Amino acid sequence: MFSCLLWAALPAAVPWLSLPEAERLALAREPALAAAERRAAGLREQAVAAGALPDPQLRVGLMNVPADGYALDRDPMTQRQIALRQAFPPPGMRSARRSVFEARSAAWTAQARARTREVRRAVRHAWLERHYWQAARAVVEQSRSRFEDLLAATRSLYAAGRRNQHDVLRAQLELGRLDDRLFEIDAQAAAAAAELARWVGGAAGRPLPAHLPDWPVPPPETVLRERLAAHPALAAARAQVAAAEAEAETARAAFRPGWGVELAWGERTARDALGVERPDLRDA
Repeated sequence: MFSCLLWAALPAAVPWLSLPEAERLALAREPALAAAERRAAGLREQAVAAGALPDPQLRVGLMNVPADGYALDRDPMTQRQIALRQAFPPPGMRSARRSVFEARSAAWTAQARARTREVRRAVRHAWLERHYWQAARAVVEQSRSRFEDLLAATRSLYAAGRRNQHDVLRAQLELGRLDDRLFEIDAQAAAAAAELARWVGGAAGRPLPAHLPDWPVPPPETVLRERLAAHPALAAARAQVAAAEAEAETARAAFRPGWGVELAWGERTARDALGVERPDLRDA
């Protein structure tokens, strides 16, 4: 009775490790997945910056200041100047650079999706492997219990003279084979648990449900072949090709001339020889 109560309390104390939860834990612990997602997000931000015009430049300075006294109101050519300049890259440069970062971001996004599938596949394999050995141990333990009963009955019949010693030894041998099988199963189960722990950590020590998940029926082979073209690994390769083509276009755009616009204002405070104020200067 005590063992039955302990078994009934086990799921409440140690919850089952279902396959969906194992996948969730593995994806949350996967550093390469998080790094790829952050890399893709960073490249998207760079794409926005690459497609924008360069920041305008503000220039403030003095021009034609006399070197023998640095007075700003003595020479009529002296001026305080402020200028605003806007540069324009060569035609096609901004769009090409934006395409480079967008393609790289798409490649990292696709790589993250591909890595997600790889992690799920590995976790499912490890989970199913451990589930198999857990079920195998339950079957062998059930058989061992029956062989224990058989050995006890054979010994009773041998004591009554209705069986010989050979029957007892054969029952003991079969029971020993089951013990060896249990030892082998425990070793295989430990290896499967270690592989699962690689992905889910300490949760790998929790018991697994007795029943397998309800998986949907796979689609026909023709549908699978059509979906293969949208596989993340192929999408990542296509995005890398697009990034290389955009980089080539960036190199070609670098040979085209760029241009810029500058608006400047020069303030002059000195007067000419007749005492007349000199006008301010404007440059464009």
